[in-house]
Amino acid sequence: MKKFFIILSIISVAIYADSYSIAVDDISAHNVNYKTINPCALSNGASYFMATERVYDVKKVAKGNAYDMLIFRFNNKKLVKVDRIHLKLYQLVNVAYDNIKHRIYVVGNRGNKIIKIDALSGAQKTIFQYQKGNPGFKMGPFVICHDSKLYATGWFYDKDQNWLGDYIARIRFTKKGVRFKRIASLDYLFRYAYTSRGTVHTNYYVSGNLFYFSLIDQIDKKTHLMEFRNKKVTTIDSAHILSTFAANDQRIFYITKNKKNQYSHYLKNFVTGEKYKIGADGDRFTYPFMVKDRLVVLKTNIKQKTFNAYVGIEKERYLLMRFLKNETLGAMKISEDAKYYLFMSVDGMKIGTLLRNEK
Repeated sequence: MKKFFIILSIISVAIYADSYSIAVDDISAHNVNYKTINPCALSNGASYFMATERVYDVKKVAKGNAYDMLIFRFNNKKLVKVDRIHLKLYQLVNVAYDNIKHRIYVVGNRGNKIIKIDALSGAQKTIFQYQKGNPGFKMGPFVICHDSKLYATGWFYDKDQNWLGDYIARIRFTKKGVRFKRIASLDYLFRYAYTSRGTVHTNYYVSGNLFYFSLIDQIDKKTHLMEFRNKKVTTIDSAHILSTFAANDQRIFYITKNKKNQYSHYLKNFVTGEKYKIGADGDRFTYPFMVKDRLVVLKTNIKQKTFNAYVGIEKERYLLMRFLKNETLGAMKISEDAKYYLFMSVDGMKIGTLLRNEK
């Protein structure tokens, strides 16, 4: 039986108090320019954190090292080490992280190169690089690792580098080298399938076999949330305007706006069929994270450039609990086990738990 739960209130008591901070000075002591790093991912257990850094040393760039991968290692609530891995890349496309096998995949050089890094040892290896005269797949902008399988959007080309269509593809590693397997034609889905009705706008990739996109329907004057799952496309919901969504294998969070410019926030569980209305009327949440059964959303104050962060758990029907209060705007990452967060403020990093430790 399908159920629809309405969550009308937010308990604004900070109950996720198990956290610690790493000051900018402590980070700088490891020869890191904190202001220039770009966060990538946080490991399960929050034992390490990955970020990229642009290299500005002219001599290093001339040798092909325009980016470094940094791995911050934590122990006993302290930053104990930062591994700096020099990457032979002149341009960075994207980074994907395999939290199961502790592998980092760095795609660069306009989508023509993949470097694999062992996150535990720091060892790196170039596993794919464009070879003139060979057909292939130019990757980007999206690169996704899901259940230790690597996927990317991009376009296939022949031996003369003629375009053969935009696709999302599975990147397979064999004894004979890297193989790219077509999964879905993005040309067809995003350009031709709905030409008579409207245009495709936002998209969100969970894996190569599961992703979402919004269709702005000029006939119905609505926006439809569309799901591509195992080569089948279905409509999840429709609204005057529908945007900003985050998803995983079983759930999706999304935001709608009606003709009166009133926002509503929903979360749907595809296994149970349950649909939750998140927050109270008039709430405006941004930057959602959907990891396992946990939803993390932010409520920002643009004028003061601050935000509060909330987490909701399915067994509590996504009643939102605040775990960060009046923080300055900054980047955040959630571990794939849904137990930890890392927040980058102007003062440094804050690492904490998303598991409740008090009532």
